[in-house]
Amino acid sequence: MPLYHYQCRNCESDFEVRHSWTDKNTVCLSCKSSDIYKLMNHITPVVYKNKKLVDNKKVGDEVKSAIEGGTKDLQRMKQILKKKANDTK
Repeated sequence: MPLYHYQCRNCESDFEVRHSWTDKNTVCLSCKSSDIYKLMNHITPVVYKNKKLVDNKKVGDEVKSAIEGGTKDLQRMKQILKKKANDTK
């Protein structure tokens, strides 16, 4: 599940919540206010060493793995949306 970064307009605290992209976080973890907004996620840089990741995996293997994971997520969401569309007919 993705990690989302939120900030509260009421107490100005920021917090991270891990949830499905279809779920919405509704309250601040500090003050319980519902006046929150989503911030841009921080991107963690990958450190390369001679075109290999630090743990000796090839860069292409990591890219392939990320693409396959994204494809599986898209297929899963497509099935959910098709089911919802069929349920409304």
